[in-house]
Amino acid sequence: MNKVVVGITGPIASGKYIVIKELEKLGFKTFSLGDRAREEADRRALPHERSVLQDMGNNLREKFGDAILIQLTEKLFHPNDTKITVDGIRNPGEIKYLKETYDSFIIGVDAPIDKRRILVEKRGGDAAPKTDQEFKKVEQRDRGIGEGSHGQQVDECLRFADLVVENKGNEEEFRRAVRQTCKLLKLKKNI
Repeated sequence: MNKVVVGITGPIASGKYIVIKELEKLGFKTFSLGDRAREEADRRALPHERSVLQDMGNNLREKFGDAILIQLTEKLFHPNDTKITVDGIRNPGEIKYLKETYDSFIIGVDAPIDKRRILVEKRGGDAAPKTDQEFKKVEQRDRGIGEGSHGQQVDECLRFADLVVENKGNEEEFRRAVRQTCKLLKLKKNI
């Protein structure tokens, strides 16, 4: 049986986690590209601050090619894993690789900046920006402002997505939109 691989892209705190949870209900196993950056940071004894992890991903893509985080991640795929979600896509080269290798379906997630700032505060975590200034800096970098071709390019990734789910309303409205996206995915990929 062929693998069905769904890629997830979107800016920080846009609601990607909810999409992942809905896909897991359909039997998808999730792999995070950010985990590869964290592993590299651990090898170098660096903290898991967001800017460090962004630098790590950028450095790996520049040194080994834009698909390196996917290539490292796919080594973790088990032969019996037929439904896979790849989270944390930040560069169009990652989408290109997934589409060429697995004929992947890419889901983009976006939300207004004010909503995402609130969600970041609620979520917390070791890599989360702590101040408005930090958030704005992460936001700009994430979107691709000031980044090179091997860097963070979420705006460009959203343009390459097969479908973008907007997280504008309340959580239940967003969950309904995500479930509709999953129904479309089931039809397109026959899962």
